[in-house]
Amino acid sequence: MIQRVFNIALLFSFCVMLNAHADTPIEAHRLDARLDGVWILNSMQRGGEKVEGDDLPVRMRGTTRTIKGNQMILARGGAPRQLKCTITVDTSTKPHQMDISVEKDGKVQVLKCIYEIKEDQLRIAENVTGRPETFTPDPSATRTLVTTYVRQRQSSR
Repeated sequence: MIQRVFNIALLFSFCVMLNAHADTPIEAHRLDARLDGVWILNSMQRGGEKVEGDDLPVRMRGTTRTIKGNQMILARGGAPRQLKCTITVDTSTKPHQMDISVEKDGKVQVLKCIYEIKEDQLRIAENVTGRPETFTPDPSATRTLVTTYVRQRQSSR
């Protein structure tokens, strides 16, 4: 049951995004070079429930976000399908804001998020009904998803 809820939530958050024509942040086209790289899903939290590592749903293990500039590719672990997105960040706010835009059926859908980077860890809070204010979802909140990613280390040759 938990696996199904997380799978549906993640898919839902990227496929059925609201606020398509929301206001653009003042620093809309500002890039955060610290985001560049491959990020591997480490944990997910919805409400008061957190799963991580080997406890992640099998379909979510190995999920990555590959970011370069304002482009992001979301690839679910083991699945050949990838979701190509455009990101816009505003680093002038605390926490930083990120808008993830996807074009679907000729319409742009925007998911409003907040994010933070600490060392090699990226944490993103998203909610399909509006931008979250914190990374600590209310235990009764079922629409806010907080995901934590770790940066993939570059192999030295």
